[in-house]
Amino acid sequence: MSTNQTSQEKIQDPNTQTSEVKSKSSNKSLLIIILILLLLMLCCGLSFCTYAVIKNKRTERWGILNDFFNSLEQNKSEESETEEEDAKEEEETTTPADIWEGPSSCVATKFDGGTYDHGESYTTLDGCETCTCNDGGWDCTVNPVCITDPTSCYRDDAEYGNGATYNSPNGCEHCTCNSGSWACTIELTCCYYNDTYYASGSSFPSTDGCNTCTCASGSVICTMILCP
Repeated sequence: MSTNQTSQEKIQDPNTQTSEVKSKSSNKSLLIIILILLLLMLCCGLSFCTYAVIKNKRTERWGILNDFFNSLEQNKSEESETEEEDAKEEEETTTPADIWEGPSSCVATKFDGGTYDHGESYTTLDGCETCTCNDGGWDCTVNPVCITDPTSCYRDDAEYGNGATYNSPNGCEHCTCNSGSWACTIELTCCYYNDTYYASGSSFPSTDGCNTCTCASGSVICTMILCP
C-alpha cells in the first residue's frame, strides 16, 4: 500500500514541476513588463523635464531679446522726443529777424513811388537830395548848395536872413524876417484884391474879365459894364 502511494507521488511530480515552471515564467514576464513600464515612465519623465528645461531656456532667451528690443525702442523714442523738444525750442527762440533772406528793397515814397533794389539810388528833381537804398531803408545826403538857414525867409526866390526887411515894389508891404517867418505891415492906402496888394491910384482887371477896377485910398472901385 505504501509502495503504491509512493509510486503515485512519483508519477504526479512532473505536473507539479510544470506548474511551478509556468508560475515562475509568468512572474518573470510580469517583472519584465513592470520594468519596461518603469523604463517608459522614466524616459517620459526625462523627456518632459528636458522639454521643460529647453522651453524655459527659450523663454529666458526670448525674454532677454524682448527686453533688449524694448530698450532700443525706448531709447529711440526718448531720442525722438528730445529732438522734437530741441527743434521746438530752437523754433521758439528763432525770431523772423534772425532769419536773413538777403537785403530788402526800398520804396521811394517821397520821390516817384518806385521800388529800388538794395544799392540803387535816386536824386530829387531839384538836385538837392540823393538817396541810396540800404536793406529796406534810405540813406540820404543833401547837396550843400541846398542847405538853408531855418531862420531865413524867402520872397520872390530870394533868401533873406533873420532880421532882414523886405519892401514890396508897389510900396504896400513892409516885412521883416522873424526866425523863418515874415512879419508884415500893410499901407492903409493900399487895396487887397484877388490875393494881391495894389497901391492907391493903380488900376487892375476885374475878376469877371470885363470891367476894370481902381484902388482909391484902400477901397476898390470897379466899372459896371455888362459882360457879353
